[in-house]
Amino acid sequence: RDFILSYFGEKTSTAMRVYRDFVRSVMGGHCDNPLAGPSHPVILGSEEFVAEIKEKFLQARQPERDLPALRGLSTRPGLDRIEKVVDSVLQSDEKLARQIKLHFCHRFSGMKLVEIGQRFGVGESGVVQASRRLAIKVGKNKELREIIKTIETRMYLSNV
Repeated sequence: RDFILSYFGEKTSTAMRVYRDFVRSVMGGHCDNPLAGPSHPVILGSEEFVAEIKEKFLQARQPERDLPALRGLSTRPGLDRIEKVVDSVLQSDEKLARQIKLHFCHRFSGMKLVEIGQRFGVGESGVVQASRRLAIKVGKNKELREIIKTIETRMYLSNV
C-alpha cells in the first residue's frame, strides 16, 4: 500500500485523498488495459518503447534457448546476415564456412529445422547432427573456438 501511495504524495493522508480522486476520475470511463495491445509480454509499453528497449539493451545480446522471454525479444540474425558474417571471416574455407552457417542458423536464427535443411540440402535430423558435430569440434579445437567467437561478436556487434 505504501509503495502505491508514495506515487500520490509524501504525506499518507494527502496521498490517500489524491489516490481516491484518481480512482474516481477513471471510474465509469474507459481505461486501456496495459497488458493488451501490441506490447511484448515481458516489457510493458508501446511498440516504440519496446523497440527502444530492444535497441538499447538487447541488440548485442545473443538469443538464449534457456530464456524464452529473452529469445522473443532478441533480434535474431537472418540467413543473409549469418552468411555475410561467416563469409567475411572464412573467405578461403568453403566447407568449414558451410558447416558454421548451418550451425549458426540452427543455433541463432530461429528458423525451423525444415527451412534450414532445405537451404543446405539436408534433412531435419541432418541439421541437428551437423550442428552437434560442429559444437563438439569447437570444444576440442581452440583455433575453431576463436573463429566462432569472432563470428558471434561480429554477428551481434557490428554492421558487417
